[in-house]
Amino acid sequence: MSVPYDPKSPYGDGYDAYGYDPTGFDAAGFDRDGYDALGYDRYGFGRAGRDRLGRDRDGFYLDGYNEAGYDIDGYDRAGFNRYGYDRTGHDRTGNRSPAPPRSPTAREGVNGLIGGSLVTVAVTATVTALVVWLLRYLTD
Repeated sequence: MSVPYDPKSPYGDGYDAYGYDPTGFDAAGFDRDGYDALGYDRYGFGRAGRDRLGRDRDGFYLDGYNEAGYDIDGYDRAGFNRYGYDRTGHDRTGNRSPAPPRSPTAREGVNGLIGGSLVTVAVTATVTALVVWLLRYLTD
């Protein structure tokens, strides 16, 4: 336990009952609000929520872009994402991006389900037959 700070006491450790020295900082150098002498918290962010380089907690500068040059939606200053398409789906030459593949119809889905089930049953039967044959071969 800390001895209350008293400049005349040889037993005082220099900290008050709450762990702060006479200047108002604790042993780690932070004040009662959790900020150091320069106004930054233990994670490096100031009272306004910016670090020493001016980035917010998500890594974006005041202009809205991060170090890689992209905004929070993933678009650069020219308006293109990392794949080279803008928000409307056009590339840098103005051509439209390829359309996403269409979803399968119900009939195609059922055909795929039945086909996948048949393949699974066939493979399982083949592997089982091979294991049984191998066990019989090894036991003889």
